[in-house]
Parts: sequence; C-alpha cells; structure tokens
Amino acid sequence: AKPLRELKHGDLVKSFDPITGEITYSPVAAAFQHTSSGTQARASMLTLNIQNDDGTESSLQVTPTHHVWIGTTENNSFSRVAAQDATLGSIISVETENGLVRSTLTSISMGSIPENELINVYTEAGTIIVDGVVAGSTIDNDFSDYWLKPMATL
Repeated sequence: AKPLRELKHGDLVKSFDPITGEITYSPVAAAFQHTSSGTQARASMLTLNIQNDDGTESSLQVTPTHHVWIGTTENNSFSRVAAQDATLGSIISVETENGLVRSTLTSISMGSIPENELINVYTEAGTIIVDGVVAGSTIDNDFSDYWLKPMATL
C-alpha cells in the first residue's frame, strides 16, 4: 500500500461500502497536500484509539471535522459523522486478518501537526481504509464543482 502522500488521481485504494458492509476498491478522485500559511502554522488533529474484538488496537489520526463511519448496534448500519462528534464506545469498522470487524472507540486525544503535513485524499466511493480503519473521504458538491472538474483534464 502506498503512503497517503504518494497517492494520485486514478490510483485504486481500499474502500468500504456502507450499504453492503464489504471492502471494495475505489479510484482516488483527488489528493493534495496542504501548503502552510506560515512557518509555524499547525493543524489540529484528533487521534482515535480503537479496541478491536480480537484484543488488538488500532488508531486513526484525523482533523476534527474529518468524517468517520460510526456503526449502530441496532441494525448493523453505519453513518458518517465528524470525528469531533464521535463518542467513547462508538462502533468503528476496522480491517483485520479476519476481515472487517466492529471495534470500539476507547479514547480520543487532541494534538496538532505542521499544516504542511496535512494530506487530503478523496475517493469516488467516499470512503477510504487508512491503517486498517474505515474513514470518510467525501467531497461536498461545492468543492467537487470548483476543484475537481478542472483537475480532471490534467
């Protein structure tokens, strides 16, 4: 698997279909690395720590407004929520050797990284599996219309 910073338009990445609950592959619609607005500019980050059913642990580092897929225990469905709105005990899908497992969010910590290390990858499916954790990679219509249509010709 390629590091996020090496992904480019058209690359296939592991993705998640929230309707079927299956792992799929989706083309990258856009990928870019942020430029810093100053030498000391930093981006807020959340680290989501997850306990898998098999006793292993996973983690995902995202911006507070980045979407993650949170599951429900009632009907085995998933919904997209901002990471800052996830709560302890939330169900998150994680890919393990045994396929996708429903895992529990055990802690959330806040930190920051240099802004120029922040990378956005958007897929056609709207999801991406990063370090085994299912995350959102959705583009809103304004972003898509403004940025992606001109990029499609590159």
